[in-house]
Amino acid sequence: MGTHPDGVPEVIRRFLTGIDFRLLDRERSGRIRNLRGHILRACPSLDQVCDLRTLTELTEALADSDLFWSSIGRSLAENFCLFVATRRKDALSSFALDVVRLNGVVSGLRSGSLQPSPWPENAFHLDALDGSVRETLAVSHQLVDDAGNLPNAENLELVRSVRCQRISVVRTGDGRIIAIAERFVDFEDRLGFIEGPESLPMSQVCALPKGQLSGGR
Repeated sequence: MGTHPDGVPEVIRRFLTGIDFRLLDRERSGRIRNLRGHILRACPSLDQVCDLRTLTELTEALADSDLFWSSIGRSLAENFCLFVATRRKDALSSFALDVVRLNGVVSGLRSGSLQPSPWPENAFHLDALDGSVRETLAVSHQLVDDAGNLPNAENLELVRSVRCQRISVVRTGDGRIIAIAERFVDFEDRLGFIEGPESLPMSQVCALPKGQLSGGR
């Protein structure tokens, strides 16, 4: 095998000469857009706290990270949220990080996985009797409004301004996902059905008074 004076084997040089790096860049950009689109579909609240440029940069950073290939999340979207919360947290505000963490937990539980939480600071409980899972995270913002909606264009200022102690995300035995926010002010629990048998969108949920966890929608 011949070798060029710069030390690169001739067969490698011929291979590299035949590559159109402009097409590779286009393909990579397309894959990043697809990955970003998947993350936004799984975590629709993210576009309320991340502009498109920032979200694209964070998606590219994940794609270039070892965490992309050695996933620790229960879903791809949760893996992204873990990456942002642990390795790129300086890129976002504390409110945005709360939203990222909550969306990551919701995505992880929606996957149906029974694995323990990959978030070491979260409390995680699996009920062996009814198959329900409860995961609790400490937050600084309410994140869920009085109607049970997660952050969206209409409630963003409200859920950002109201202080909160913690939020629990519950996956019931029949597959519903419920968010429970505990306020600093009156410690009133709010229940929001995020996903039910008919796959309600996370941004369009309804609230129930405390004590109606097992009730219908």
